[in-house]
Amino acid sequence: MPVIGRFDTSDLDRDIVYLYQPGDGQDAALVASDGKISTATDVAQQSAFAYPLAAPYRGEGFPDDIVWLEPHERRVTTWRLGDGVLALEQATQVGQGELGLVRGEQIPAIGDFNGDGRADIMWQGVSNLPAGLQDTVDVLWLSQSTATELSFAVVSKSIGYSYRPFVGDFDADGIDDIFWQRSWGLTSRGPSAWSTGPSYVWYFDDTGGHEAKAFVLDADYSPYVGDFDADGCHDIAWFDAVGDMLHVWRCLPNSRDFDCGVLVPTPPSAAPVGMHWGF
Repeated sequence: MPVIGRFDTSDLDRDIVYLYQPGDGQDAALVASDGKISTATDVAQQSAFAYPLAAPYRGEGFPDDIVWLEPHERRVTTWRLGDGVLALEQATQVGQGELGLVRGEQIPAIGDFNGDGRADIMWQGVSNLPAGLQDTVDVLWLSQSTATELSFAVVSKSIGYSYRPFVGDFDADGIDDIFWQRSWGLTSRGPSAWSTGPSYVWYFDDTGGHEAKAFVLDADYSPYVGDFDADGCHDIAWFDAVGDMLHVWRCLPNSRDFDCGVLVPTPPSAAPVGMHWGF
């Protein structure tokens, strides 16, 4: 499993590919230098079966650290990296319940949700009631990390079901937001009635609080998020695979609204690739 991040303290502008092999396999790293790619094996090893989330939890002046969610063990392991390439300075383990995560599936979205320059994690709980597990909850981890410690403040949130998170700054205030897409859930008879409710944009502020604004789609599109016009505000391109069109919503800076009037044809039998902080 490739994990990409700024793992080299001597060059924080360069991404390193950490080749994580769950279990007892040998982890390694791909390092590019002087036009060549080499493999480094003298790097931190992770033998657990876990989901890695690499991000600048301490801010831009430090390497990206890694948060590992281990659902089987119901714990979270944090890796604070030190000098070198993927050099483990400190590993800390804590039960996931101490960080507000209950048993069940969790979907993370990573962004700076209070504008302090440190990456945070929004955890969306997915209902596991049919499997006999207790219902899950939604929590926001606001990074409180320092140069020598990784830590998070836990803030309760409430999202609901049948949403997909996409992260971007949708009002150009320098703070990441989340838009929660609610798919139409098409069936052979048309859209499923229970899944055609509104989607939402959560506009975050500098406290980690948010204002929710609803918007409605009229068909089943695939969204792609990016700052397509370089104005500091993230736009949304909705891909219509049936009509071979992109419906582009241009974010209007400082207004918390979109200009939805751009329609762009796409190549037949093609689909776009790429999204900002998608999971």
